[in-house]
Amino acid sequence: MDKQHLAGVVYLARKLHWSRGQIRDLTPSQFREILSEVSFQEQQEEYWRNYRVSSLIATIINCTPRKNNRQYKAEDFIGPPPERIDAESPLDVAQKKGLKVPKKEG
Repeated sequence: MDKQHLAGVVYLARKLHWSRGQIRDLTPSQFREILSEVSFQEQQEEYWRNYRVSSLIATIINCTPRKNNRQYKAEDFIGPPPERIDAESPLDVAQKKGLKVPKKEG
């Protein structure tokens, strides 16, 4: 097991309180999707915690007298919210590289 995979297993076990056996029962695609979703939701939670603090900072700065009349927003301090990144399936990546892949049924 490589270090990146092990880090993902430990991360899911810690966040979801799953055993290694429960994680081992997942298919690789399920594992990637769950790991990606848990990571994304954690990023969102962190962003909104920081957003509340940034809103207070922006309010304080906007209420103090300054030479410039610029009105600050929370996004000026923390940037835009995180966006969901849709990972490509390994078959799509292989097909883009010119490899022949099995056709999808359905």
